[in-house]
Amino acid sequence: VDSKLSKTSDIAKLVGQLGVKGRALFVVEELPLPLRRAFSNLPRVSCMAAKDISALHVLQNRTVVITPQALKSLSSRISGN
Repeated sequence: VDSKLSKTSDIAKLVGQLGVKGRALFVVEELPLPLRRAFSNLPRVSCMAAKDISALHVLQNRTVVITPQALKSLSSRISGN
């Protein structure tokens, strides 16, 4: 997910291209306000910063999409680095 995507139509197109069905969570390293607003307009699709995610958030969604930067952040958070 590119933080330059700030329109709901761009996010909806991305969700469609990925073939997401049901509730979906996108995890990014940082969540700027325009990206948060774009995701908030889509039903059953949410976006969170890696620093804010918990196991419950993952379990509540059928699909979880994690950017490479967010994965690094989560890995270091889990390992305690």
